[in-house]
Amino acid sequence: MDVVELDPAVTRLARAWLAYGLRAEWPAIRVTHEDARVFLRCNEGRYDVVLVDVFDHLLTVPWTMVTVEALTAIRERLAPAGFVIVNVLTPLDGSGVGFLQRFLATAQ
Repeated sequence: MDVVELDPAVTRLARAWLAYGLRAEWPAIRVTHEDARVFLRCNEGRYDVVLVDVFDHLLTVPWTMVTVEALTAIRERLAPAGFVIVNVLTPLDGSGVGFLQRFLATAQ
């Protein structure tokens, strides 16, 4: 499993307070500290699952991760039967649904 985390402090917190730190190093988890877009461009690995779980200003996905270019880079890293999961905090309808509608249009 590759984990790409921009902020090394998040990894330190995971080691100190979450299950990630309860054992010795987890050899099946490789943590890379860099921008996910750079990782996608430079890495040639293929993944069965890509989880996009990034936030800016606590509640929104950074716009740079939901562009056609970013989604294309993600698709290029997927294994043939792979899939993408994106953690998006948004209502499904009504006020505030605009981001979700734009994101789905971009993904399509």
